[in-house]
Amino acid sequence: MAYTDIRYGILLSSEQLDFLRDDRQGFHRTEALATFVRMAAIEPSHYEKKNFKAELDVGQFVASTVELATLWACDRKTAAKVVRLFNEMGILTSEANNRTTVHTIHCLAFWLGKDGDVERTIKNPHYTRCPVIKSAQTTGLPTSDNVANTKDGMKHGQLAADPPSSISSDSDADNHGMGNITPALGNDRTLSDTPIHYSGSPSDERQATAGETSTSSEHGI
Repeated sequence: MAYTDIRYGILLSSEQLDFLRDDRQGFHRTEALATFVRMAAIEPSHYEKKNFKAELDVGQFVASTVELATLWACDRKTAAKVVRLFNEMGILTSEANNRTTVHTIHCLAFWLGKDGDVERTIKNPHYTRCPVIKSAQTTGLPTSDNVANTKDGMKHGQLAADPPSSISSDSDADNHGMGNITPALGNDRTLSDTPIHYSGSPSDERQATAGETSTSSEHGI
């Protein structure tokens, strides 16, 4: 069925929005998102290429690292890295094989399209309301701990260090397309409550307490 006047219902968390507006490395992530959204199937479809075929569900599409690199006019390592980051942010899930990669988009909740004169809503069964996001410490995203208030009351995330440019899966991506994307979660680091101890000796502590008591008595406190 061919729909016309298609519109996209994209729902993002605040972390995902911060991720998309970060283009410090010279690559516009919103361009990658637009590619994924437009390539996602609006209805079940059959995909076939040499030595590979697949039945695609709504919200899925097929694209190899080489094909994405060509679309974005970048090298394959950059394309592989972008896909990995989108997976870590819960926007995309990618499953590779020896021919290509099948992607599933999770931030696209629905499409609005016209079937003739009738407007229809097509829901994405793979939309994820509460995405699982990898630790911001390893993705280079601003966290709640490094958000500073400016004088006008607006909040801006403090940029973290650039993530490493070399990725262990890049060699596989160069030779065989994207490998299985299994991001390794970073260690959570929380602050523990540390009890504060009096630094002087016990006798000093008693003397200090006695001095405070006598001073209080003299001034009638």
